[in-house]
Amino acid sequence: MTDASECPQCEGTGLVKVEANDGRDTYKRCECYFQAQRDSVNFGVPKRFADKTLDNFRAGGYNKNRAAYNTLTHALRTAKTFADEYPLVDHKGILLHGGSIGKMTHLAVGMLKILVAKGLSCLYCGYPELLRNFQDQRFWEGGSEDRGRSLDLHLRTVDVLVVDSLGEHRRTSWVVDAVGEVIKHRYDYDKGLIVTTTQPLEGIPRQEPTVFEQRAYNPMQDTLADRIGPECAARLFEHCVAVSMAEPLVPAEGLTEHPQRSDTPTP
Repeated sequence: MTDASECPQCEGTGLVKVEANDGRDTYKRCECYFQAQRDSVNFGVPKRFADKTLDNFRAGGYNKNRAAYNTLTHALRTAKTFADEYPLVDHKGILLHGGSIGKMTHLAVGMLKILVAKGLSCLYCGYPELLRNFQDQRFWEGGSEDRGRSLDLHLRTVDVLVVDSLGEHRRTSWVVDAVGEVIKHRYDYDKGLIVTTTQPLEGIPRQEPTVFEQRAYNPMQDTLADRIGPECAARLFEHCVAVSMAEPLVPAEGLTEHPQRSDTPTP
């Protein structure tokens, strides 16, 4: 795999200078950029994240939000250690949780690229797409049955599997069975697993419900175990080291409280 950060032509910028017909300098995409996109297709990474690496992940400004900076820097350091040292790691999985899905996916793809460069077979699966593939009867009926077996075999045999946005869909019996089988196989055979989720690992209070949500309101937000089943979650937590990417919020500086409205006329 070609890594833009190591490219001698663009020196990591992804752009190379070319001279236009009028003599002025202009820029075009470097070949390493297109190679990265071609490489990403081979293991399923979405186009938006084709050029993402651990080297170009940004944790934000230290002085702007120190707590968030420290959280994201720790997550980046943990991700790099996992990818660099795999498979000689205590846990064969890593679970990124609590942060923005874009930043978590960035780290997951960055780890995947390092692992691919080491010669390991890897596969990226967005959770919704993975469920649609399981649910789509074309994988299991008639002449496409072999395709379904091929997908299942790939999920089982690949060295490292990424499941992005785990738990995004609400729990149903077939979701628990399908996802549980994938996680159980990774757990039983101690195979590589990288997971991202926006679902809390423990219960946290919901925001107040709207009028339309009142009837089905549950005062606690669904946890990851609520979405994928407690047995599947237990295996996942044992197999993976959990890394929080939740960014603590800081109040904006220079803002003053808006004065409360008074119905009493000023004398």
